Formats: sequence, C-alpha cells, structure tokens
Amino acid sequence: MRTAVDFNGSTYALVFDSAGTLAWYRIFPNPDLSVSFSQQRNGNYTIYLGVSQGWQPGPGKFIEFTPAGDIVREWTAPPGSYVDGHEIILTTDAATNQPVAHFFTYTIRTTDATAVGGTATAPIAQHSLIRARQAGSPEIIWDSWDHFALSDWILTPRFGPFDIDHPNSLDIASDGNYIVSWRHVSEITKINSTTGAVIWRLGGVHNQFTFIGDPLNGPSAQHYVRMTPQGTLLVYDNGNLHSPSQTRAVEYRLDESAKTATMVQQFRHTPLIYNSAVGTAQRLANGNTFVGYGLEPLVTEFAPDATVVWEGRIETTIPIGFYRFEKEYSLYSFSTPH
Repeated sequence: MRTAVDFNGSTYALVFDSAGTLAWYRIFPNPDLSVSFSQQRNGNYTIYLGVSQGWQPGPGKFIEFTPAGDIVREWTAPPGSYVDGHEIILTTDAATNQPVAHFFTYTIRTTDATAVGGTATAPIAQHSLIRARQAGSPEIIWDSWDHFALSDWILTPRFGPFDIDHPNSLDIASDGNYIVSWRHVSEITKINSTTGAVIWRLGGVHNQFTFIGDPLNGPSAQHYVRMTPQGTLLVYDNGNLHSPSQTRAVEYRLDESAKTATMVQQFRHTPLIYNSAVGTAQRLANGNTFVGYGLEPLVTEFAPDATVVWEGRIETTIPIGFYRFEKEYSLYSFSTPH
C-alpha cells in the first residue's frame, strides 16, 4: 500500500506491507506540500513537490525516481503556467522509445467574478491537459478556458485565487483517449487524445448522460476516476452536494452512444462516511475494490457485492490525512495489485 504525507518541512513517500508495517520510504526536503505519489508503468515512481493545490501562483514539479530512490528526471510547466500536482501518467513513445508525460498545468487570469460573488478583478485559475517529452515544447491537448465558465462552478466559489475546474484525476482509456475528473464543476470528460475534441461529458452543468439505477443520480465533487479492465467507470464520489452529504465509490456501465450511465454497484462504508475532499477507489485484479477515505485516514477493501473483506486505519501521534492511498503489486515492477 502506498501513500505520501507532509511533515515538518519534508515529504515522505511511504509503502506499507500487507500487515501494515512500513516496508519502504523516501524523504524529500519539501517545505510546501505534496499531492500525487504514484507508481508508473515503467516501474519508476513519480511524486509532486511544490506549492500547488491547483490554483496557487508558485513553483512545482514532478520528480520521477527509481525504487532505489535515484532521481531520473523532472517534469515542469512551460513558461507562463504552473504545474498542477494532482496526477501524472508516464507512457513510452513507440517510435523513439522515449518517455511521454501526461499531466495538468494552469494559468491565472484576472476575471470579472461579480456574478458569483467575487470581485471584478478576481484572480481565477483554469487548467490545460498537456503532453510533454524531454525534447521539444509541451503539446496542449485541451484547455479548460475554452470549455468551462464561472456559471459552471457547482461548489461554492472561493477567491484569492482559486480554480473553476480543479482537475484531480487523469486516466487513459483502452481506446487511448483521456478520462478527466473536474471536481469543482462535478464533471467527468472523455477527451480525444489526438484532436482534443470532447467525446462526452458526464455530470455537472453540461451533463449528457442519463443515470440509471443510482439513488444519488450521479457523483458530486468526485476526486478519483478510473476505467476498469471490465470497461466500467469507477468513481470515488466525495458527495459534497448529496443530501445528506456522503462519500462512496460508485461504478457505472456506460453506453456512450445512448448516453446512459447504469449503476453497477456502490461501495459505502457502515456507518456512512463523508470526506469533503481527496480519496481513491481502485479496482484490484481479484475484482475487489480498494477505497481510501483520505481525510479519515481509513482504507476499506470491498468484495464485488460490496461486503467488506478488509479494513485498516493509519494511526499517528499527530492528525494527518492523505491525498491517495493505493495498493501496488510490487516495489520493483508494475502490475495490477490483488
């Protein structure tokens, strides 16, 4: 199991064994904060170090490093923009055998936000999905300034600065296109990875789908979205605007032509938990679903019928939360964990 925490001016990348014992760690001097700590398909790890929660005008970067702790390379934003620390995916260019990074950057613009309770000169951030190689300029795949407006902001607006969209997860579907979660507008978007065209929009003001069999009628302010090997959409649904507010993992079978999202299963803690932010829902190789409630900090593994098969809690002498808590197969090679 893998997570990262910030404490006393450092970021700790942590891996625990199946008994909950600390098995591996790496310390990075980092006076600010870390968000994403992931194992990539090439077997290396990536971690974000910097000041960004998605809207601050400050430096940040992703570090790629080996399981032995050796730094391989850094990924940063092009001039005039900032790195968003929520997610990075590394793939390999088949033609050159070179790494390709897929992540979010953002720019901040002075915006008239009086319509949503802000000032006429509010600093507002919005994001781009970019594809970057070690050589050449990053390629902007999708710019949310062209697709979201202040009126799409579903969560209560905040200013000084803040972001309208707030992307917090990125996945690459089996057809090679992108799946992006935008928390502040409660939207999940499928984006053509070649043209940047919108394939579909699920949830939020621009929702194109009918939800079937879901008593909560879709996710709210979700924080983690993945396409499963079964072809379903698995969502960690923070549930800020559900009534009552409640957090769950929920799985949908999508009909992309008919635009229907049929609930396959929902995974809810007993008693109900509400985490206003962060968390994960991970599909394991054995078909179980591993849910990390980031602010608790609690992790639960559910069987396909939503019964609990395992649960654990991180206990410390100081209160902490975690952005993500995920299972992994091995420290030294990537595979879907059991």
